[in-house]
Amino acid sequence: MSLTLLFLSLLFLAWSASAGAGWLAVAALRRGADALLMLPASLVGGWSAALVLPLVGLDDGTGVLLSLPAALAGGLVGACSVIKARAIMGRRSSPCRP
Repeated sequence: MSLTLLFLSLLFLAWSASAGAGWLAVAALRRGADALLMLPASLVGGWSAALVLPLVGLDDGTGVLLSLPAALAGGLVGACSVIKARAIMGRRSSPCRP
């Protein structure tokens, strides 16, 4: 039980790092604009994309290795979805701006 919990914790940590790399790339390209809003969406997107592979049936070593690029892609999609949502809203929803 404890080794399974340790493995899952390390796997989620690796997925978070992979999704965080995607978030970091998008945040750097946008020079930090909306970076804090993109972080949770990027992490959730990365976890979701990485969890799809074991649910599809790739639950061996190949699935673990393929889940890292999937988490990176999910992190990129999550970050870009925030950019698109902010563009649709027109950035007028911020309470700091008049």
